[in-house]
Amino acid sequence: MGEDGEFRLAACVFEHMKQLQSDVQDAGHWPEGVAEFDFNQLGGVGFFPGAKGAYVGKGEQVKDIPVGGVMVLGHDWGTVKDYTDCLERDAENVGGNRTWDGMRKFFNNLKIDLSEIYFTNFFMGLREGAVSVGEFPGGGHPAAKNKTTYVDACRELVRMQIVTQKPKVLIVYGAHLPRLISPLLENSGAIGWKQFQGFKDMDKKGTPLVAEVGFEFGRETHITTVVSLVHPCYRNRTAEHRSWKNDQGELLHGDVAEKEMVLEAMRIADRRLALRSPTMAS
Repeated sequence: MGEDGEFRLAACVFEHMKQLQSDVQDAGHWPEGVAEFDFNQLGGVGFFPGAKGAYVGKGEQVKDIPVGGVMVLGHDWGTVKDYTDCLERDAENVGGNRTWDGMRKFFNNLKIDLSEIYFTNFFMGLREGAVSVGEFPGGGHPAAKNKTTYVDACRELVRMQIVTQKPKVLIVYGAHLPRLISPLLENSGAIGWKQFQGFKDMDKKGTPLVAEVGFEFGRETHITTVVSLVHPCYRNRTAEHRSWKNDQGELLHGDVAEKEMVLEAMRIADRRLALRSPTMAS
């Protein structure tokens, strides 16, 4: 890290992850099929932990993680081979990547600058096998060995990142994550997250958006709004089943519904910030 403070927050997150990995290893609870991430992070665009979690242009280097915008939480980074394939370009392959293509289109339509988004994942480590989709070994499956200790450490890292990055909105991607992060949403009215039975069921219960959830780490607490969205890779075939009732009571469906969820979450954050401003308080 340079004297100008570059990488300060990114370095804090990375060092905390390394400590958590070490703690789980020392306890003998590191899961099979998962490689500890003890590599150098990619310098360019990419999700944490493989990269620093920021979006920059081709050939550009990330200076630090963006603060106060949006946090995108994915499932896991991928395989060891995926990481080694990215080493030559020192960044993730954004062009032609279904996840990045889906996200760029979605956020551009909402006029949300990708450079203001922090991209991270729930699980520490990389998959040792060749398959980069489906349940994550060591945590995703209910019968995974030593699941509790490892997953709890992953949850702590998520809490730490939220308090560090201070997002207005936390976007949770995919069908695997609602159950995994549900313990962090206790007492928040997140019905349908712990016993997640699909997005259609969650939408029927009216809880794909959970407003003003407090996340604690150390002595700090950060309040944000959490939104559950389909994975960008499968947006074309799964988003069409989403539904959401907007402020005017109009029932929206499909991609429009998911976009309105995010916009509503942003409005909730803006109202909260307005109430905290000095001009409003005077």
